[in-house]
Amino acid sequence: MRDSREPALLAVALVCLFGMTVITTNASAFVGSIAVGLGRLNDVGEVETSFSADATLETEEMTVTTHINYKPGKVRDAIQMNGREMVTIRRLDLNKIWMMMAPGMYMEIEAEKGSRQAPDFKLVSREIVGPETVNGMKTTKYKSIYESGDGKFGGFTWYTEDHIAVKGFLVHQTKGEKQRLKFEFQKLERGEQPDSLFEVPKGARKINMQGFPGIPNMGGGGSGAPGGFDVPGAPPRR
Repeated sequence: MRDSREPALLAVALVCLFGMTVITTNASAFVGSIAVGLGRLNDVGEVETSFSADATLETEEMTVTTHINYKPGKVRDAIQMNGREMVTIRRLDLNKIWMMMAPGMYMEIEAEKGSRQAPDFKLVSREIVGPETVNGMKTTKYKSIYESGDGKFGGFTWYTEDHIAVKGFLVHQTKGEKQRLKFEFQKLERGEQPDSLFEVPKGARKINMQGFPGIPNMGGGGSGAPGGFDVPGAPPRR
């Protein structure tokens, strides 16, 4: 059965990856959602295989590496940046996204709220280019074009037999501007993943952010910590 929540999460992931949010560094934290979501968007197939992977994301602004853990209904991305680990967990089964914003703190996004202003991407055309090996992984290369109300994106994607997108080169075009991104798996290991990887760490405090572009109403608040964060128990901002 197709889970209607996954396209919503994929839309949020694509918005972040193409630089349409204020948290630029968290763009890389959505590679896992892209890797497992593009198969559905491109009508290639569902990813039913649990796996872990190391991947690299390149945009015009940055190049980062990320470690991905996936099991059906759950995706975890962890990157190392400036000596810190940044983690994003997507729970399709709970319709939520958890973002570890700082040590001991996290932000929660409901996918349906997060997708209200996110584009609804639809597949326009696709063609199979042919078989190709990516870092020792046998894949099939596709050329696809998608569109939404605010523009379109397209490019090449490489899928394994079990529908994991292990490489992608995509271009997003909106309002006459183009943004490019490339992601690629360097290592892929299939196998069961511990449930503990997809849970918020014990003792972590939930924070809120107000007015997040493209992801509105993410928890109310309006005063508190610097940078728009609303930390429970913090004094009002003046």
